[in-house]
Amino acid sequence: MNYIYQKYPSVFEISRSKEVKIFELKSKKLRTIMNVDKFAGEENFLGGKTGYIDEAGRNFIGIFNINDKKVLIIILGADNSFEEAEKLKGIVQICI
Repeated sequence: MNYIYQKYPSVFEISRSKEVKIFELKSKKLRTIMNVDKFAGEENFLGGKTGYIDEAGRNFIGIFNINDKKVLIIILGADNSFEEAEKLKGIVQICI
């Protein structure tokens, strides 16, 4: 995550956006794609990635700015990865 954050900041710009507009070359139409990440659009969310597969459940990796510190949160195999990430953000806010 740090490598991508440092070398390819545009990935994080896209992943933290609530929506992105794309122009479809084939149909020549402008489309709006909504981000499924619960944290997208939040001021302290710097970017991340969600995922799900049957074998691993819901997964999340994200970088947040909490109390002026960059904090990486990784959730693997959760029923609700956003809920678990919120819990960890709360703990981190208390600790730093």
